[in-house]
Amino acid sequence: METTENANKTLFWVRLTGICSLLVMICALVITINFVSYQPEVKGLLRRFNTVAAELEAGSRELTKTLRSLNDQGLAEMYETLDSIQKIDFERLNESIDSLYRVINPLAGLFSR
Repeated sequence: METTENANKTLFWVRLTGICSLLVMICALVITINFVSYQPEVKGLLRRFNTVAAELEAGSRELTKTLRSLNDQGLAEMYETLDSIQKIDFERLNESIDSLYRVINPLAGLFSR
């Protein structure tokens, strides 16, 4: 009796395995059919993705050119400003400020009274 019971259990599991295998094959077939039926949409999506990627790359190049141009222009202006600052005669500037103070100080005294 035990062998018949074991044989029945084995037969049950073999049938269950067969049914599961058949279901897996059906699912794989359905997925394959769906993939094939959506293939034109997938190709269109990939083409649009390639177009967007090309546009992003072109935009990136333009942005890089613009940033480099702004950087070069800013550096040139900064160097000009530094040159102008280096050309300032601070000694004469201090003398001029002191002279202006000497002229304005008596005038300020007139208005403060």
